[in-house]
Order: sequence, then C-alpha cells, then structure tokens
Amino acid sequence: MSGFSYWGIGPIIAWDRACNDRFYLVMKESIESFRYRWHQIHSNNIKDQKYHYVSLVVGTSEKDQHILS
Repeated sequence: MSGFSYWGIGPIIAWDRACNDRFYLVMKESIESFRYRWHQIHSNNIKDQKYHYVSLVVGTSEKDQHILS
C-alpha cells in the first residue's frame, strides 16, 4: 500500500467518518475492544521494557489515548 493514499484532508475525513460510524461493526468492535487488547499486550509483553510508539494519526485518537496513558 502506498503512503500517498493518505495524503490530504479527504482521506482523513473519510477515516474519521468510518471510525465514528457505529453501524460499521468491525470498526466499532475494534475501538471498543482496544483498551482490553492493549492491556493484555502491555502487561504480558512490554510492561517493563522501553519501546517506541508511532501513531497512525488518522481516526479518533481513542487508541492513541489508551496507549499513551
């Protein structure tokens, strides 16, 4: 996949709409279950390790907030 597909405001608006569309069940489940899945990964694998975090930027930033907190 090319990084060029994410350039501009159009793709960001489309991604935001997808993230906030509660009828898009795959996205809804992903967002709602992320906190639980992240805590499983973090507590079992990287709790006491340093790591780099790279945000994908687009979306609602809910997942970023869980990781960074």
